Amino acid sequence: MKPAINLKHNFKRIHSYIYAHEGLHKDTAFEELQKLIFCKVYDEQFNRVLKFYILPDESDENFKNRIDDLFMHVKKRYDFIFNDNEEINLNIHTIKYIVSELYNFNLLDTNIDIKGEAYEEIVGSNLRGDKGEFFTPRNVTSMVTEMVLSLFTEDKITSPGGIKILDPALGTGGFLISTIHTIKKMLEDEKFDDIQIRDMLKEISSNNLYGLDFNPFLVKVAQMNMVMHGDGSSNVVKANSLDLPKNWPLQTQQQFGFETFDLVITNPPFGANIKIEVPEILEQYTLSKFGAKNPRSSLPPEQLFIERCLDFLKPGGYLAIVLPDSILSNPGLKWLREYIFHENFIIASIDLPGETFQPSTGTQTSVLILKKKTDVEKKINEDYDIFMALPKTVGHDRRGKPIYKQTLDGQNILDENGECIIDDSLPLVVEGFKQWLKNEGMI
Repeated sequence: MKPAINLKHNFKRIHSYIYAHEGLHKDTAFEELQKLIFCKVYDEQFNRVLKFYILPDESDENFKNRIDDLFMHVKKRYDFIFNDNEEINLNIHTIKYIVSELYNFNLLDTNIDIKGEAYEEIVGSNLRGDKGEFFTPRNVTSMVTEMVLSLFTEDKITSPGGIKILDPALGTGGFLISTIHTIKKMLEDEKFDDIQIRDMLKEISSNNLYGLDFNPFLVKVAQMNMVMHGDGSSNVVKANSLDLPKNWPLQTQQQFGFETFDLVITNPPFGANIKIEVPEILEQYTLSKFGAKNPRSSLPPEQLFIERCLDFLKPGGYLAIVLPDSILSNPGLKWLREYIFHENFIIASIDLPGETFQPSTGTQTSVLILKKKTDVEKKINEDYDIFMALPKTVGHDRRGKPIYKQTLDGQNILDENGECIIDDSLPLVVEGFKQWLKNEGMI
């Protein structure tokens, strides 16, 4: 076996084969592919004598029994991902094709970036939100993650248990994956070798990174995403973050306690058609009554997520959250802005370009970075500076097509390799924020 170089191509080819030969919906085809990727990863990690292979003269029965036995062990090892009664629901010829495409690769020794990008490619091409689940573009997750992690010291970020980070509306895990990328870069700068980085990332991820999502399919997608990028998958759990904690499984209640996280970073689902109206859920939130003569009978999830994220945070902890611009500008939501100011220091506000989530949705969005006040700080009213930015470009147009930096006469600007340069202002926001923190004496 050898490390993969262009795994993205193999994954796309396999997924297309499943889709073409099995007559499955794209989501289902993707889920079946995940099972066999897990088998491959498990085989390399735990079997001294490998089982994930195919021989030209082997009977179909022997081959299928060996792969089924491997998947049985996968289900036991990852019982938080797979149900005991799950099976690989593909015909024998498709399974043979997939195994033949992957068995020569050593995924364990394949570069984390190559594995992660390959997995994210098939995730992005097959999952599109229809209930407010529009996934955060990678350059946005990178910008937000780098900004908010710069508020912590590097030794805390790279120490197992140094800081606890949560995404309570996880989706496919984009913010946690960006966190892993940032940590990996820090370890590379410290000149650790690849094996050390792999082992350290696994320990840091398993102790520092946590995620919740209500959609069971997305939870499984995020868990596999974490496995491909370094791990921490056992801390990704299916639960409705907005529900009463007493309705979560006991282990989830213990693992995701209120006021136990140092950083919450998320892009909650938002939209006019997904309001929360269950009285029992609403009654637990201060926002259902804050600034109102009578309790509110319904609230959109993005508003409730602001309070729930603060519930999870320790006093003094940080929240980075993507929100619709209406929360920051709608006159009818002044009460909500007053709540945010009462509970937090506003560290930063970034007004994202209108193309950010297009073509999926045209909702105008901003990123807020907040610091949760202590009870004492809530009683003190004093002015302070806020970092604000208005990036003009996000790397693509309204149709999702890439845009490139150009000269005044409309010619594309090329880099040292002769490649066009993506016109994306978000990295400049990160640079500006870090400089602002230094000027403010915050780092």
